[in-house]
Amino acid sequence: MRVQVATRNKSFEERLAVIRSGAAGTMSRQLSALPEGGAQLSLPKIAAAVTPVRVLVGTIIGAVTLLAGNVLAVRIDPFIGNLDHLLASSLLLLGGVGFGGILAVLAMIALKLDKPALQIAIATGFLAMLMGETHLAQAAPELWTALYTPGADLPLKFDLLVETGTYLQASL
Repeated sequence: MRVQVATRNKSFEERLAVIRSGAAGTMSRQLSALPEGGAQLSLPKIAAAVTPVRVLVGTIIGAVTLLAGNVLAVRIDPFIGNLDHLLASSLLLLGGVGFGGILAVLAMIALKLDKPALQIAIATGFLAMLMGETHLAQAAPELWTALYTPGADLPLKFDLLVETGTYLQASL
């Protein structure tokens, strides 16, 4: 048993000496070929440069995603009763701001808005709409009402379809 351990130690020492000598095909030779500061990796530039137009578009996207999230939260409310309790609770917990945040992240990914300046612009638009939505309701009440109330007449349309038999024909 001791003979095998001694042989292993000797072969290990021999391999270590070969590595330290810098023989061809060893790691130390490959490392010595690198420049003094080490290898410099350069990542390809995928996104375009940040321009004022892209910052403005990012701000608008942030505002639109929050507004869309709020509208989605209102419009999904009638359907939550038919869902599983855990899923319904999760959707109610998200609310308009949660849906808006999810939409903003999806917009960042889809539009490749990966620069910090553009992400800050989206967050600024998001917060601007969060604070300015009440002003939107005062400035354009018809638009605000049209965005938030069509879900209220959905049961009325459903009852009308059932009474006329259109729903029964469509479900067969």
